[in-house]
Amino acid sequence: MDYKDYEIGKSGDDFWFRAKKQLIKNYKELDELCKTYLKKYKIAYSIKTNSLKPVIKTLNKLGSGFEAASLQELKLIPKKSEFTILNGPCKTKKELQIAIKRNYLINIDSLQEIQQIAEILKSQKHKDQNNKKLEIGLRISLIQSKFGIDQSQLQQALTLIKENNMQLTSLHFHQGT
Repeated sequence: MDYKDYEIGKSGDDFWFRAKKQLIKNYKELDELCKTYLKKYKIAYSIKTNSLKPVIKTLNKLGSGFEAASLQELKLIPKKSEFTILNGPCKTKKELQIAIKRNYLINIDSLQEIQQIAEILKSQKHKDQNNKKLEIGLRISLIQSKFGIDQSQLQQALTLIKENNMQLTSLHFHQGT
């Protein structure tokens, strides 16, 4: 084991240990695979996986986007991030407001969430300089689960999205945990 390839640090009461070179190597390999096999892609690192600031800073410098599932995670996202996704089955109004204000992609988990976003959009009169629709993703549950919209509600969800100044730009399938 060559210790010069590792970083050790302290954040508050926590000590951390990471292999920065391996993190960079892994990210670049994934990026190259995506370039080779996908026409259009975005890499979004899940902050809950490892929320250490040095990890987030390194990935941000490499061009990674981020995926957050809580207000605390949203606060860790760098201001100049390439791309951010708000995910999770129980998003708060505050989380949705932040995501809308910052033009993050929101992965929708329920019909109620679509309605809540529509209410926020109407109350904020959400419009940018191009009058662009809010981009959202739709998480579809393939089994009975707390994650995603049930397949039987899919048509209703698509109708609500279209009627409420939102644009569906991604699909997220949940097969279970």
